Amino acid sequence: LISSTSGRFGASTQEVLLAAWVRAWSRVTGRNRLLLALEGHGREDCVEGGDVSRTVGWFTSIWPLGLDLADVGDDVSMLLRSVKDALRRVPYNGVGYGLLRHLRGDSTIAASLARIKPRVSFNFLGEFGTVESALFGGVEAEAPGEPCAAHLHAAFDLDVVAEIANGRLRVTLADNSGNVGPALAGLRAEFEAAIRDIQQASMAGPRLLSASD
Repeated sequence: LISSTSGRFGASTQEVLLAAWVRAWSRVTGRNRLLLALEGHGREDCVEGGDVSRTVGWFTSIWPLGLDLADVGDDVSMLLRSVKDALRRVPYNGVGYGLLRHLRGDSTIAASLARIKPRVSFNFLGEFGTVESALFGGVEAEAPGEPCAAHLHAAFDLDVVAEIANGRLRVTLADNSGNVGPALAGLRAEFEAAIRDIQQASMAGPRLLSASD
């Protein structure tokens, strides 16, 4: 999946998975538009002179992204290129959103950004294990426990967390609101089908460029 899509479409793993998720969401809900929150590690090189080489872990950035598939239809290549271009138009992987909302000190801007409220979050943790660029040497299979305290309220109705561990894709869907449950099976099935469709479209043909290339 990684090598084939990067070869023909020039797409990253995150872009492929996000495109597949958006298609799954559209097919299950019947909606062509999706506003979601993307979560990243926040370690972008966006501050001149900033040096984080002596730090470990993630700073975590969360930012909203709106995607519209109205003009995409069933064309898998157009779907992937549309999502890829949308992601690459955002400077520094969205770090600026949190800076503007929480650190700039401008109440007008903060209030405006606070009105953007995605109900679905998407987080691609990365590739671990056998991948050459892996940050860690492997992933433990044992359960890590609850990710947050029981008394805290989830920020989103549905959390989508994906990772590639030891060459295998693992996706977790967390229904935090209790309202998404009936659709989870359909979302899983359509997500897997969309990934296979993208992979199939990547197997042969010339390199397809998009606006962000």
